[in-house]
Amino acid sequence: MMAVLDAAIGKQDGPVLEKAGHKAKGALLQFSAHAAAATALKLEEMGRKGSMAGAQAVLKKLKRESDWLLKSLHRMIDTMAQ
Repeated sequence: MMAVLDAAIGKQDGPVLEKAGHKAKGALLQFSAHAAAATALKLEEMGRKGSMAGAQAVLKKLKRESDWLLKSLHRMIDTMAQ
C-alpha cells in the first residue's frame, strides 16, 4: 500500500492517491489505529482535491505510524506465543 501511495504522489495522480489513501484508512481502522487512519485520510483528501503539496511529508508520517502499529502487533503476537 505504501508503494502505491508513494507512486501516486510521485506521478501526481490524485485519483490513485485518493483510492489508496481510502484503502489504507479502512485497513488501519480495523486495528483501531485512529491516528494513522487520520493521516491516511489526509492523503485521501489531498488526492480528491488534486493537491499534492506536502503529501510526501504526510506519507512519511503515515509510514512512521504504520511501523509503530506493526511493531505493536509483533510484540502482541510474541507475547501470546509464550
